[in-house]
Amino acid sequence: MLVVNSYRLLLEVEDISDICRFVSTVSLIFRTRPQLVLATKQNNKYIYTFAFNIYLFSGKSDVVVLYTESDLKPKKYIRYVDSPIEKYEFTDNTNNPVGMYIPVILLEKLPTVFDPTINKIELKMHSNHGIHIGDEHVPDDMKALVGIIVVDFNDFVRLTVERKEIRGVSFTANINSNTVYFAFGEPLGIGDKLYGKIYLSKGPEMHKKFFSLNNEGEILWFNGKRDPSLAYTAVINVESMSNSFIEFIKSVAHFD
Repeated sequence: MLVVNSYRLLLEVEDISDICRFVSTVSLIFRTRPQLVLATKQNNKYIYTFAFNIYLFSGKSDVVVLYTESDLKPKKYIRYVDSPIEKYEFTDNTNNPVGMYIPVILLEKLPTVFDPTINKIELKMHSNHGIHIGDEHVPDDMKALVGIIVVDFNDFVRLTVERKEIRGVSFTANINSNTVYFAFGEPLGIGDKLYGKIYLSKGPEMHKKFFSLNNEGEILWFNGKRDPSLAYTAVINVESMSNSFIEFIKSVAHFD
């Protein structure tokens, strides 16, 4: 069987609101209906997951899985509101005209690619083709397919607020006692490969939901979209992520 190596990046986020913030932001940027969140029950907890495609280490389409554990039992929808203060609730109807309704499906078992408890995946497509998806090891030749662009935090905020390719989303995590912010850019095509882009910066530990810039270029932090005249970047708070991705960032960015 011909095996094509792909990469899955697992990002455990702080809570359900981070998944809602991501889904809502991308939906508004591209003017589409909100995409589906999957849930399942494991060990008396509910796991909520959302996956999207990105170009990272394979030169082809890889996958990022956002997930979190919660005591909250899912219903048919999550009603998500981002203004003036962010809030969400589970509901079985869409009667309230305020907010975005994110569909949720409760499954007995998550699809393999969505399941954060599974580290190695072999997908047999047909008799001579398959896909190996791993989380914990990235060969050196695959690392060369990603470019990390390290910038000052003020420039990082400006890029994420102004550039549509970043989808209005920034992720933040603690790496080696540094508060690190990163965002995924559109891939760059060279030959028959697509090279991924990651914008990266060190910044303040703020525990906020959004940031923006005023007319003087000052960074503003919010827990909701209070001012409709501003453009916002959603901040997705990452609790943990694939070790291979952490090691890759550390090797390139040389954080202390």
